[in-house]
Amino acid sequence: MSGEVRATYGASLSPDATAFAHLVDDGGYPRAVQRFLRGRRASSSRDVELPVDGPVTRVIHSADGHWLACEVAPEGAERTQIWVVTTDPDDRLARRVDAMDAGTAELIAWDGARVAAILTGEDGVGQSTLIDPVDGHLVVLDRRSGGRLVDAWAGAALIRVGPRGYRDLIMLRGLTEIALLPYDPGATTDAGVILDDRSPRRLRCGPDGTDFALCHPAHTYGPNAAEGYVRALIRSDNGAAHTRLLEVTSTP
Repeated sequence: MSGEVRATYGASLSPDATAFAHLVDDGGYPRAVQRFLRGRRASSSRDVELPVDGPVTRVIHSADGHWLACEVAPEGAERTQIWVVTTDPDDRLARRVDAMDAGTAELIAWDGARVAAILTGEDGVGQSTLIDPVDGHLVVLDRRSGGRLVDAWAGAALIRVGPRGYRDLIMLRGLTEIALLPYDPGATTDAGVILDDRSPRRLRCGPDGTDFALCHPAHTYGPNAAEGYVRALIRSDNGAAHTRLLEVTSTP
């Protein structure tokens, strides 16, 4: 007896919960599909059409739900590219946004309506970047050997640094680099996500952390502002025998 095997994985839900996209592997290269939700029903799958032949390895909705970003490995190669399409089923236009003639592009997330990606050239040094899908304008957040963008949101970014066995996360806010945890040689802090806070909070502040003040989320002050707070959840075994999920807060 033989049967058709169809694997689905890597789902992304639109911010307004009216659509979702995921990867399908039913023979040949894995591809991205999109489905729309209407009440308790879901539409039939619509293939995300891309002008490149190769497996789609990741698909993510933008924060406004207007775009889908796809990471593709042309012809199954190790190097990947980033393509974007709108979520409009009648719009078949696909745009490549990484503009890498050589090297590879890795899709990380969306920071609002900009693609957060790591662009690695022939020299092996990765650039943590934000890319506008409309005009391709690129902002370099960080460039260092061994540096890796983990998340970006509203003017803040988490960058993983350090060799295997001693990895740490730092937060970038504009031109300021912030250590999130105390120095602990051999500890591993390797994953995290920046929280989308929308309300003011009463937080510790000042050089000694002994004062309290009502702080607003950093995104209310605009890009590269030092005001406001940013919270993140990070995975770390810093100062402990086991890995924990920690909440950290950056304040002025």
